[in-house]
Amino acid sequence: MTAEAFISSYVVVLIVTALICGTIAVIAWRRPYAPGKSGLIAMMLTQIVWSVCYGLQLSPVYHPDPLFWTRLAYFGVTIGTAAFLVFVFQFTDRSDWVTKRTLALLAIEPVLFMAAIYTNDYHQLVVSAAYKTGANFEPRIAFWLHALYSYSVLITGGVLLTLRAIRTTSIYRKQASLLLIGLGIVVTANALSIAHVNPGPIVDFTPVGFTIAGVLNAFALFRYRMLDLVPIARDTVVERMKDGVLVLDAENRIVDLNPAAEALLGVDLAAALGQQAASLLARQGDTAALWKDLPADFHDEVVLERDGRRYVDLQITALPDSRSARGGRVVVVRDVSGVKHIESELRDANNRLRQKLAEIESLQIKLKEQAIRDPLTRLYNRRFLQETLMRELAQSTRAQSPLSVAMIDLDHFKRINDAHGHYAGDRLLEGLSDLLRSYTRGGDVACRYGGEEFLVVMPGASLEVAATR
Repeated sequence: MTAEAFISSYVVVLIVTALICGTIAVIAWRRPYAPGKSGLIAMMLTQIVWSVCYGLQLSPVYHPDPLFWTRLAYFGVTIGTAAFLVFVFQFTDRSDWVTKRTLALLAIEPVLFMAAIYTNDYHQLVVSAAYKTGANFEPRIAFWLHALYSYSVLITGGVLLTLRAIRTTSIYRKQASLLLIGLGIVVTANALSIAHVNPGPIVDFTPVGFTIAGVLNAFALFRYRMLDLVPIARDTVVERMKDGVLVLDAENRIVDLNPAAEALLGVDLAAALGQQAASLLARQGDTAALWKDLPADFHDEVVLERDGRRYVDLQITALPDSRSARGGRVVVVRDVSGVKHIESELRDANNRLRQKLAEIESLQIKLKEQAIRDPLTRLYNRRFLQETLMRELAQSTRAQSPLSVAMIDLDHFKRINDAHGHYAGDRLLEGLSDLLRSYTRGGDVACRYGGEEFLVVMPGASLEVAATR
């Protein structure tokens, strides 16, 4: 494509850009309410001026002053950036920042820069005297100062949008994200244009970037229409909240409270307004002293004594006030008596469960002991002996150490049972068991092998040592 054909095509793009901006401005103007409406309209109008004048500069339309259309285009360039910041203020619920003083401050740089542009022939602080089109664009100090100012404004708006995206819910996060994407497109288009990175002849693609951003802005505002409901829904939401909400001024006087707070604290809105919180809420148990000197920030569970004992979660948050060192307070009261009752039941249930677990553990220990010990002599039984003997044999083989086993049999034990009865025989078996426990080492294992047969396993004991013992 030749340079002339590229320029002609780009002029058509600028015309389409101006039409899109005009359409968005009309749509925004017809909206009955939308945060950022006036800022968006101003931003779109400046882009119309920029796109049309820049298109006329590139077109063969004759004018005696070759920089006539360029100077007019810079009206859109300079004012558009300030309009963007105003739009961001309105969109991020900072409309109170848009004051006459703010607008006057934002107008200082555009006025100075426009004055520098119209007097550039005398001082050449914006561009060189040879500048006629983008091909011989040589920016000077005033241009770079303006670029620094513009990027500072755009970055400020980007930071505010980022904070909005972080602190809001998903529907509002989508809106802020679209606006951030649009801002990124604008910055990228402008940076590429300043750096002369173009697919064809050197042209400024920033108007197209602003238009794409404007389309994204309009989509964010008009596609996600939840913003329109915020001012209307606020009172309804607060009035229907189950949590009690009180608003106190800097002197701790009640200036607002919702029905839930009236019910929880036992106060009436008409009688409470303008009253000191300390005097009105003095009957509230643990909180009586708290109301006298409210901290800036407080969050804890307290007890209300009115109409019985009630537990509430009390949160106090300070309201910043730029005109006073001490601002007001927002108090949120939530009845957690039901939760405390459930917690108490859970604690009781946990205590009972721990007791049951302790009993089960004790029973398990007893069952384990019963499974491996003889009930009469309390020595290990034959089952435990089999497991232990196999283990000790394997250990003895690995360590090449001796292992001795002594078997004890009571001769003529039946005569004792026949002559003196089984009770006497049992006492004899118990006495022998006590004797074995007393004379065996800690590592030895004494077992009742049968009725009157006993067996002692002695790990590490040689045959001579075992015989001596």
